[in-house]
Amino acid sequence: MLHQPLALTLQSASWKRLAALLAGCMLATSAPATAAPTPEDVVLRLYHAHRRDDDALHSLKAQRACFTPTLQRWIARAPRAKMDPLVCSESGWYGYQVGQARVAGRDAVVPIKLYSGRWPLENGHDMTEVRRVVKPRHAEVYLTDVGNGFQIYDIRHLPYTARLAGKTYHDNGLSLRNWLRRSAR
Repeated sequence: MLHQPLALTLQSASWKRLAALLAGCMLATSAPATAAPTPEDVVLRLYHAHRRDDDALHSLKAQRACFTPTLQRWIARAPRAKMDPLVCSESGWYGYQVGQARVAGRDAVVPIKLYSGRWPLENGHDMTEVRRVVKPRHAEVYLTDVGNGFQIYDIRHLPYTARLAGKTYHDNGLSLRNWLRRSAR
């Protein structure tokens, strides 16, 4: 008498269920679910778009999803201005460097270095030269998790002093939130 082996054959229903279960497990572990952007991702998105567009008001409006609803309303009413509130400069900018976020609960702060102003550069697109010559302006981007990811509720440019061509330049910093609130009236 011939005995059938106890091993599952490819035709058996049990084998097919087991294969489907294993395939589902492999897919679930190999393809992670799309996560909400990190605070750094939001800041990078905004400043990358602003670097490309080089127009503060356009960047603010085009990237409105990066901002909380309150800032979005103020951005919608903001007038065009000579001063760029994203980099706190009237004389252009060269680039940026985003630091690591400090997250506490639903809030986060992302430090950023902004390279702006009129500096004697041979090539303003060479960030190695820019970092060597230009004194960075420091800012902090404040974000909150509104339920579907982080959004910016303020960008605070810290006080800044620089010396160029024998002159000392100083400003007391700027809060994007306060600037927009005053501008949108």
